[in-house]
Amino acid sequence: MFKYGRTNGIMAIALTVLSFIPLIELVVLLPQIPETVVIGFNAAADTARTGTRWHLVLLPLICLALGAASLLSAYRRSGADGASPAIAQLTFRRYVRSGLVAAVIFNVANIYLMAMALTGQSAPWLG
Repeated sequence: MFKYGRTNGIMAIALTVLSFIPLIELVVLLPQIPETVVIGFNAAADTARTGTRWHLVLLPLICLALGAASLLSAYRRSGADGASPAIAQLTFRRYVRSGLVAAVIFNVANIYLMAMALTGQSAPWLG
């Protein structure tokens, strides 16, 4: 992990953790989620689409796959073409930083989807 510097290693660990958080949330909350959940609302905040609770598995799996792909790409591209150590560190940081941004977005989206599935409201924190 720390082959490309301390900061890059910490960012890689953070990406790994953020990639697994939605999956952990799903495992913890899945027994509490009803069999049929609302998965879409229209502009009037009425239910537009329902599905089974297994529809909620897709987002954590995508987050995990993108996190793993970002890390693998970072390791492959930073060591390619015999680049200098400074260029390798910058390349590694660029890939991991992109993965971190995606992981944070997926974590926020997963929290929203889980709250929506548990409450049946489009924005449970608004009232």
